[in-house]
Amino acid sequence: MSPPLYALLIGVNRYQAEFIPPLQGCRNDVELMASILRSRFNLEENHLRILVDEQATHAGIERAFREHLIDRARAAQSSGEASPAFLLHFSGHGSRAVDARGQKVAGVDETMVPYDSRQAGVLDIKDWELGGWLEELAQYSQNITVVLDCCHSGSGTRDIEVATRQCPPDYRPQPTRSTTITPGTRSTGDEGEKPLRHVLLAACSHTESAKEWKDQTPEGERLYGAFTFTLAEELSKTPADNATYRELHQRVVRRIIQRGIAQTPQCEGERDRTLFGGTCAPRAHWICVIEQQGQRVRIDAGSVHGLAVGNELLVFPPRTGAQAQSPSESSPPLARLRVVERGAVMSWCQIVDGECSLEPGCGVQPLQFGSQLLRTVSLARTSSAASQMLEQSLSQPEFAGLIQITQEGVADLSVVSSPLGEGLFDNTEQPLESPVWTTDREQLVRSIRKWARHLNALRIENPSPDSKLRGQVGIEIQLSGGLTIAQSGRIVEAGEQPVDMQLVITNRSDEPLYMNVLAFGYDGSVGLVWPMDGEKVAVPAGKSKTIHDLQLSFPGGRDRTQVRESIKVFATRSPTEFDLLTMNADGQHAASGTRSSAEISWTGPLGELLVQAAQGAGTRLIQPKTVRAEEDWATVELIYQLVRPRHECEQTMQGGLSVAVPGTGSVVAAPAGFMGTLRAITRTPMSSTGEVTRASTVADPFLESLEIVGQRTESFELDADNVARAQITPQTPLRVEWGPAQRGQGAEGEELILAMALDGELCYPVGYAAATSPTLDITWLPPQAEAPSEGVGTRSVAGSLKLYFYRCMKWESGSLGLQRVRWLPLEQCVAAPWEPGEKIRRTATGEVRKRPLNPQEVRPQHNILLLIHGGLGDVESMLTEVGPLVERSQRTYDHVLAFAYETIGTPLLESATQLAQALAGLGLVAGNRVDLMASGMGALVARSAIEMLGADQRVSRCLLAGPPNTGTFLAKSQNLIQWLGTLAAVQSLLTSSGLSPTLAHAASLLQMGAMGAINQASAVRDLQPQSEFLKALNASNPPRQVPYTILAGVAELPPAMVGLARRMADSALSMIFDDEHDMFCSQTSMRTLRNGHFPIDCLQIQTVQADHFTYWTEPATAEHVIEWIRGA
Repeated sequence: MSPPLYALLIGVNRYQAEFIPPLQGCRNDVELMASILRSRFNLEENHLRILVDEQATHAGIERAFREHLIDRARAAQSSGEASPAFLLHFSGHGSRAVDARGQKVAGVDETMVPYDSRQAGVLDIKDWELGGWLEELAQYSQNITVVLDCCHSGSGTRDIEVATRQCPPDYRPQPTRSTTITPGTRSTGDEGEKPLRHVLLAACSHTESAKEWKDQTPEGERLYGAFTFTLAEELSKTPADNATYRELHQRVVRRIIQRGIAQTPQCEGERDRTLFGGTCAPRAHWICVIEQQGQRVRIDAGSVHGLAVGNELLVFPPRTGAQAQSPSESSPPLARLRVVERGAVMSWCQIVDGECSLEPGCGVQPLQFGSQLLRTVSLARTSSAASQMLEQSLSQPEFAGLIQITQEGVADLSVVSSPLGEGLFDNTEQPLESPVWTTDREQLVRSIRKWARHLNALRIENPSPDSKLRGQVGIEIQLSGGLTIAQSGRIVEAGEQPVDMQLVITNRSDEPLYMNVLAFGYDGSVGLVWPMDGEKVAVPAGKSKTIHDLQLSFPGGRDRTQVRESIKVFATRSPTEFDLLTMNADGQHAASGTRSSAEISWTGPLGELLVQAAQGAGTRLIQPKTVRAEEDWATVELIYQLVRPRHECEQTMQGGLSVAVPGTGSVVAAPAGFMGTLRAITRTPMSSTGEVTRASTVADPFLESLEIVGQRTESFELDADNVARAQITPQTPLRVEWGPAQRGQGAEGEELILAMALDGELCYPVGYAAATSPTLDITWLPPQAEAPSEGVGTRSVAGSLKLYFYRCMKWESGSLGLQRVRWLPLEQCVAAPWEPGEKIRRTATGEVRKRPLNPQEVRPQHNILLLIHGGLGDVESMLTEVGPLVERSQRTYDHVLAFAYETIGTPLLESATQLAQALAGLGLVAGNRVDLMASGMGALVARSAIEMLGADQRVSRCLLAGPPNTGTFLAKSQNLIQWLGTLAAVQSLLTSSGLSPTLAHAASLLQMGAMGAINQASAVRDLQPQSEFLKALNASNPPRQVPYTILAGVAELPPAMVGLARRMADSALSMIFDDEHDMFCSQTSMRTLRNGHFPIDCLQIQTVQADHFTYWTEPATAEHVIEWIRGA
């Protein structure tokens, strides 16, 4: 049973001020509405109060509002009766007045013009003044309806063109808001962000005019407000017991469009309440038919909602709010449509099959989407049982055009099976649901559907090159404390304690734009942030709109430490809604809830949020080559990351117990006697420009300076003293058990997880395991580093150690010996034919091709370039760097050869012997010219072959870059491991595709160091000063006929390495770092051959600005190399 209804109807045709033009239809509006309310909604005469013309003074309207509405509501509440329904209807002039408070974007208040306004001492009724009355009424009743048929009533009142309902603005000084109204309170027409506590039906948007309508009757012509007449017409046809304001509004809009009236009726507030009923009806949002012209049907959705030409849709009969949750549940489809002409917010469809007569208001549901935005779902790491179930479920019609299953490892979404169930991950291996694992496979299917729709909605953009709105919309987040996020990739610390925030959206174009702001939550939800309650407000040209009273927090369990969210603005030239895109964290379209599970929420009640919608977007936007101005639209997206504060990421570790690392899916077990604190470290920032906007645990300052870009699988921080660290041994390790999503899927030994420990200055390898292994044992931890304290002359002990885990490809030696190689720049790769037996490695700049050398290919008079890589490189990496230099030199070689050798466990003299034998096998004669280029360890291999093994008879000249002729003290096992570990970080060696080619062997050395096997690395021992190898080499008689050119590099230590050098300092190392050096060996070592007795006429030394790893790439050094190749 409907509650009793009280109505206050106001109509003003004539005004006391002569300069205000009279109207003709306002009194007719009041009479028409009174008649409809009596006949359709049983309005009793003593519940009706009408004010017309001279009765509708400013004071008279306020008195009637208080006596007829507020007092009746107060009395009903005091007596314990059910709250009646209350209706205010105003037909008359709307206008504007100066915004004395300075709170409006346009600088004006919108007003209703009472009969006696513009007289001395009498002002218009401001939007905020009416809002104050409504707020007082809302203290006693939530069942309030406001109907305004005047210009700009979409925000309070309406300004009218000449011959419609026009009243000039009031430029007189205006009062400010009454202090009895709470700041930020939402009035009918204010631009605050508090949710409406009433439903507002308005004649038009605030940029339009409210027109009058001539109705032809047998008695003659009669004028009404176009909106009121249409509203009454639809009220007379709408069921009184279960229709909602939303459905009524949709019917009115369609009828206004059919009549060709240039105004857009508005509906704001709890639009899913039943008419004058006070209850919200459950509903699903769906597209509606607006009109039909023959076989063509117009619907209220377009490209901005994700529709594309060619999409097919099903049409269902109209329904009301208390009926089925979706059109397909209520009845079979009436027809099938195909989109043939797509606009920004409305589209034309062709009837493909079914009835030829479709009533406006029929519901439409997308049936088929385009294929180019299909979300791919990988089942490559899914069990056979789960995979079979998912393939069957995802092949259902509801997923057509939304999901595409793949067995490839890279996809938009990946389903991973584990002993705990299945988990859903994104394309960066981040879990999408919490908890990560589920055994409910139906829930998993729902999650896939939700995330596919979420990703599709994020992809919606206007791709037209002709769009005039591209780049004309801006958005920024302003946090408490004056912090601002204006570009994607920024990081915000937010924990369970909310952070106050506001959004600022900017219209940089030269015309008003309707803005809709959507929040894309980390839990998959898509919520409307602004405008609220169906309000249609355009942001004026060149102006900004600030959305206040927002909060940002990171609620829920602490199984996540960092998440990504987005704010996206859709800007259109005409108003539209985005119910098709919104959904809650369950993928459903609930009637209320927060905008985002990361808690972008209003500080006021959440129950009045806009109802979330039922349809996701699943199509690629196909935009016409030329965009009509009225159909143009644009989007802008702001992506940010939320991270938990440090104290919310900590766990206490105790020996003999296992601790789950927050946000990682992994478990750490400590041995008996261990005590410490474990906390998660958030992952690598989204972009290199990401900034920490508040103090947070996002990244260690040292690591930020290193710019590690590896494919880090996990990372956490450990606080433990030396007593606890001493408990970690190979027999009693600190064991890390990976979550299944972190485990590699390659064959055993193909991928490795390398554990690196950072104490603020030094990187140590502390363990490694095959990526397929479920565990990794950390077998030792470095002792605590001493750090300067604030006190002068004193030192303290730093107890924090950061542990990082990298997935990397295990280095393999590949083909050893002499090979024929060639480097091709990108522009030549396609045209260059392959040679038999060639293997190819593609790089960013071209291709490296290599194959075994047939000695018979070498002819007399052939010129040969021979390359020998260093100890931390390989053939491919060296040729990638040297190849372009050879091309620039314009020197032609008949053959470019490379000698590949094993650089860890094989003695250097053995490698030199292999080189000498390979050269001898070529059958070189006096007419052959062999230019040899070598670096680092390779230079010692070359020297040994030439000076000790007879290769001097076959080599014409040598270019040796950074040769450690007397060794390097870094070759000591502990020094090398620490230095390479830290240098690897500084050089950003560990990349997502494996290790950097320049230092590919570093991983193998680090792995050996982690296992304690570095002392068995023969090649490394040969680099130590005074090694038996170096003694023999420098005691040999150097051949006079082979000239050497040495590039001796000088490099400054990176800031991150200075502390390392200090901590590693001893009498031996000072011989490197007290001298000029290339970060690996000293100038003295590079310049000293045969203990200083090398023939001076065969030796040229050039000092260059380069470090040990950039001899071939440093621009200044490259010029020396090019000149040498030319033979100058």
